[in-house]
Amino acid sequence: MAIQDITSILGCVLFAALIILLALPLIKLAKTFDRAAKSIDDLTEHTVNLVDETTQLVKTGNQQLDNVDRITSNVAEATDNVLAVVELYSGIIGKPLKSVKVFFKKFAGKLPQKPKKISEIIDIVKAFKK
Repeated sequence: MAIQDITSILGCVLFAALIILLALPLIKLAKTFDRAAKSIDDLTEHTVNLVDETTQLVKTGNQQLDNVDRITSNVAEATDNVLAVVELYSGIIGKPLKSVKVFFKKFAGKLPQKPKKISEIIDIVKAFKK
């Protein structure tokens, strides 16, 4: 064997070692890509479930809003009915109450301040009898 043969064999071995050393990172990179693809698949599956649950939640929320709308319209109708009853009673009872108000305003100036003794109360009663 000549020196040239030995150097060529040595060169081939070194080249093969270089190829193996370069192949290892490529193999690791391929595994990383496989894991990334699996993660993306898992994420897609979870996202689809999340979107389905969100859709169901929105449907339920819309149904509840419809219920609230119905309740609100019923309350508005009840309020209108109560307002009508109040207007009716104020028309019927309002005039006599105004007369009572005028009567008490008329005599309010003649009433003394809050009595402190029983004798003052008796004096007030006697004043009204006159």
